[in-house]
Amino acid sequence: MTKAQHTTERTEVLRTLAALRTAGYVPAAHNATNDGDREFYSNTPSDEKVAEDVFGVDDCRVYFRRLSPSPTEDGKGLLWVYFVLGNAEDGSEVLSDYSAPEGSPFTAALNALIDN
Repeated sequence: MTKAQHTTERTEVLRTLAALRTAGYVPAAHNATNDGDREFYSNTPSDEKVAEDVFGVDDCRVYFRRLSPSPTEDGKGLLWVYFVLGNAEDGSEVLSDYSAPEGSPFTAALNALIDN
């Protein structure tokens, strides 16, 4: 991975975390381990802490919870974003996948990022 690619990927991860936080979602857990177990955060972490967890491995799923459930969400399930490092030489494809109800603020925030 080049320094430029790493910088772009870090910027994209931080942009994604900030957009979801603005939409009312906070990181709840991540699975940056080979066994797939979720590691829950004891407190709501800073975006820098989550980025550190993401960049400690080649790929990482970050789970989010909504501070106040919307009508399209039950507030019980965790929504997630899957970050994969090194997907593109320019670092633009670090956001590899996500899971959220269609029409949710989570999906809207991610679609706005993807469209820009």
